[in-house]
Amino acid sequence: MAINYRHPKLGEEIRTLAGYYILNGEHDLEYNGKKVLYITGSTCVDAACCGVGNWNFIQVPGYILKSVSESDNDSERISEIEPIKGEQERRDILHILQEMHPNANVEMW
Repeated sequence: MAINYRHPKLGEEIRTLAGYYILNGEHDLEYNGKKVLYITGSTCVDAACCGVGNWNFIQVPGYILKSVSESDNDSERISEIEPIKGEQERRDILHILQEMHPNANVEMW
């Protein structure tokens, strides 16, 4: 089932109760003739009672079915995305991304 994906603003610090995160980049990965959309980011926990830390992460919304289109709002970009359902596909893509970004936690939607 396809979803409409709203592309986030990149490079903007988003504060949370315990710290912040930043979405650093938007990328696509060729896999079996399809393009996989993934977003890289970093998180910093600097205000938690139990300690501090930081790490990199990757979010994988899925396959790009329809490229970015502009919405009524000039700053909002929307793409049609198909979440990755197949277990073997998910394992393969996870492995590729972990090789490309060895210290990042990968989250697939």
